[in-house]
Amino acid sequence: MLATVASRHSLSTTGPRRRSRTSPLLHVDLTLVVATFILLAVGAVMVYSSTHSRLELAGMSPRYYLNRQLIGIGVGIGAMIAFSAFDYRRLQGLAGVFYGLVCVALLAVLFFGKTINGATGWFVTPFFQVQPAEIAKPFLIIVLATFAAAGKGNLNATRLLLVLGLMAFPIGLIVLQPDLGSTMVFVAILAGILLVSGARARYLVALALVGIIAIGGALQLGLVKDYQKARLTSFLNPHLDPKGQGYNLQQSQIAIGSGGVLGKGLFQGTQTKLSYVPEQHTDFIFTAVGEELGFIGAIGMIVLFGLVVWRGWRIARMAKDFFGAVLAGGITAAIAFQTFINIGVTIGILPVTGVTLPMVSYGVGSIITECIMIGILLSIHMRRFSAAPRPM
Repeated sequence: MLATVASRHSLSTTGPRRRSRTSPLLHVDLTLVVATFILLAVGAVMVYSSTHSRLELAGMSPRYYLNRQLIGIGVGIGAMIAFSAFDYRRLQGLAGVFYGLVCVALLAVLFFGKTINGATGWFVTPFFQVQPAEIAKPFLIIVLATFAAAGKGNLNATRLLLVLGLMAFPIGLIVLQPDLGSTMVFVAILAGILLVSGARARYLVALALVGIIAIGGALQLGLVKDYQKARLTSFLNPHLDPKGQGYNLQQSQIAIGSGGVLGKGLFQGTQTKLSYVPEQHTDFIFTAVGEELGFIGAIGMIVLFGLVVWRGWRIARMAKDFFGAVLAGGITAAIAFQTFINIGVTIGILPVTGVTLPMVSYGVGSIITECIMIGILLSIHMRRFSAAPRPM
């Protein structure tokens, strides 16, 4: 009798303790949170630095872009908290809804969207503009992870074709805009998910060959616009067209190189203040970092991105289930690839593709999207010890 009472008392005292140890709030990845918040803060400062001078000259408020960026950050942090609080495993049940909404949005923008920088990929209102291809990223990653993870690490030919088929339609719609940068990011997401999902090496090699052939075919058939071809080739020798396609790259390299080791000081960059670098607050935001914060600041930012990618990869490896691992792998691939491409473009080792720097470049939609992806990573990490939720 005494033994039974003691046993019940033991269970009653250890049960809550065990539940408390598995509480998601105790397993927040603070390194990922801190790195993300610093990138968002530095991004806001760089957006202001790269826009306030020309806005003043135009008779506009110097805080015009900054205020919108801060709104994006505020909404993004709210979305990050919401997705981290939501059990990521419930997202699998919404994959079909997400896929349908993404495809409808990408199709609608071709007919009703506005053309900006050569791509018909934006819904524009008097108050804001939205790029469906940007918002689609986390939701397509959820869709692909749902179907790829069903193979439990053995992605056979049938399931591989299913995943490729699901991705083919959205990518095709993005190609029609045409948006080369977003297309490349989605291809990188697909590659990352296939890799984590256990696709066989011969399948990946075959897909790479098909991709190379497709690129060659697109160039021959005229699917790639002349200005896009010029962007892809101008980085090899920007001096051949210094006032045309090579201008962006030349001014970008001048800005970064002039920063030296310690930089010219915040808001003191001449290339930045005089607006010599086109699209500096979006695609070329890294040039403002290089010029005003110097080599030290640029390396510091790269280290922060390295921390985000490392934590994402760690979360994928520590995930409780295979869906979480694939989901984290796809998100990490997207952030890593986009960061590499953007910085590579600004320093002149890659052609100009129109890819923004995650969490740093101006863009309300992109900031919210990236915060959603960080929120999903946090949700996966926070629930690596908790039981699966009951079906909705």
